[in-house]
Amino acid sequence: MMLCAFANSAYSASLDRTGTLWSPYIEWSLDNPSYTGNPFDLLATVTFTHNGSGEIRKTEMFYDGGTTWKFRFTGTHTGTWTFTTQSSDPDLNNLSGSVTVNANPNQNVKGFMTKIGNKWARQIGENNEREAFTPQFRLAFTEIPSDWTPWQPPTPMIQYDAWNDLALHNGDTVCFRTKALNSAGLSDYSTGTCSTLP
Repeated sequence: MMLCAFANSAYSASLDRTGTLWSPYIEWSLDNPSYTGNPFDLLATVTFTHNGSGEIRKTEMFYDGGTTWKFRFTGTHTGTWTFTTQSSDPDLNNLSGSVTVNANPNQNVKGFMTKIGNKWARQIGENNEREAFTPQFRLAFTEIPSDWTPWQPPTPMIQYDAWNDLALHNGDTVCFRTKALNSAGLSDYSTGTCSTLP
């Protein structure tokens, strides 16, 4: 980082940001021209702390090509968050800044997916309230025969591991609906099929 030669506190003013609750995420881009190793081997983390609640969120930086590393943050509470960086690379280490998160004017914006007991939920509001939520995942063929031609659809061969792909647990309920492709085009959704995992 070119400005790091002075003092990290001098650089932090340009790292301060303002955003809104849940969306859109806030992104930082850092220039690190002095790094000479494999950029994918460099680990750099950022720790965000909410001043009001003490909530801590950690994220990793990612290499974005050239001499650029980036990191992103989504505010889960309004108010001020402070952050510091940690890395074995001195140019990415010990940087700090703050993020002011304001209420989102779009009342339809929701937070992260989570759970209530063994049911899906998503976060709403700024106090970590949750509402029931039924996610809809779109699946596609994982294998299509090489002789497949349009309007002669193959028998679908979907291999889907709900345990790992959706991070499900015993007692969770999974529902699927499908669409069929035939000579008339794409059908409407089928009736949902649900099953509770043992």
